[in-house]
Amino acid sequence: MANDKSNFWCEKSPGKNAIGGNFIRWKSARWISAIVTAPRNSAHWSSTPGSSTPWNSAHWSSSPGSSTPRNSAHWSSTPGNSSPRNSARWISTLLISLLVFLLTSCGNSKRGIVVFQSDFGVKDGAVSAMKGVAASVDPDLKLYDLTHEIPAYNIWEAAYRLEQTAAYWPAGTVFVSVVDPGVGTERKSVVMRSKTGHYFVTPDNGTLTLVAESLGIDEIREINESLNRRQQTERSYTFHGRDVYAFTGARLAARIISFEEVGDRLPDSVMKIPYQKPRSEGDSIVGSISILDIQYGNVWTNISDSIFKLLQVTPSKKVEVEIRCNDSLVFKQIIPFVNTFGDVPEGKPLAYMNSLMNFSLAVNMGNFSETFKVQSGPGWTVIVRRAD
Repeated sequence: MANDKSNFWCEKSPGKNAIGGNFIRWKSARWISAIVTAPRNSAHWSSTPGSSTPWNSAHWSSSPGSSTPRNSAHWSSTPGNSSPRNSARWISTLLISLLVFLLTSCGNSKRGIVVFQSDFGVKDGAVSAMKGVAASVDPDLKLYDLTHEIPAYNIWEAAYRLEQTAAYWPAGTVFVSVVDPGVGTERKSVVMRSKTGHYFVTPDNGTLTLVAESLGIDEIREINESLNRRQQTERSYTFHGRDVYAFTGARLAARIISFEEVGDRLPDSVMKIPYQKPRSEGDSIVGSISILDIQYGNVWTNISDSIFKLLQVTPSKKVEVEIRCNDSLVFKQIIPFVNTFGDVPEGKPLAYMNSLMNFSLAVNMGNFSETFKVQSGPGWTVIVRRAD
């Protein structure tokens, strides 16, 4: 233990760029613990040749300004107190303070989080390529998937999935969303920082419509591709998810670049997809079908619990639901409003509040979307009334 001084430091992980906030590991806790918990007796610190104690007492026993080894009692004595035990107490206090300082300093290094979303699917290597780029920037990043099953080119659904999940991630999380039918064209590549401290790396093509509203825009910057792009990819026009977005998002999450270094600041507005916002209209509530709960075919609207309460409908009461696609009537029925699926017989339709507390439609043990030919998106409108 006496010669194990090589462990008394915070070690950088191999291969990590120092600019990126090195991941630091504390290696000396056991060593210091042995010292701090040692018997508080000055004799413990007075090592003899071949002793395994951490330091020779001569190192500690010299008086300030003197090179002559002294007795530890002499070093530890204060005016009016020559107790040898003071030296052990003083050293223990010093080492505890040092341990607290180093653990606090080392703990300040946090691994960045990057969350990926795309319409790529997972049948080929596109998603893996994006993650590989991020891991090459910083192997200590935490990389997650939101979804890669967005229907091809469906920007609206990309916008909704960000809105559905972003608020549940910690501030500082970087979302890389690549649903980009205009890849390689003049559409802007941006990073938006929300008022909640989340970052969204994406083409400005409507993907930010909903998170800009719900989380708020703190600042938007256009990605400077001359600085924030993988080297030697300038002639690649069709995979910005790999060459620009994953690369920039990883560098931002790893703190290799600051938000200001992303590029020039833009006005605090984004391209928005128009959609029917929920509203009260006479004895009705009007909203849109935001998305399908795709696994089960449930229909999720954007009518929040607070707006729905205007109808004064309680569970077990019935509502009249009308669904239109543009100007065409698709569905119109009176159905029960209940707490959960099992409150109606199997195969019967129902209305309920989903996990986001939005008005929704389902068939118990069935698929509402397939049964009634209902889809989602800005062109789909839902009208709800009391049935009694």
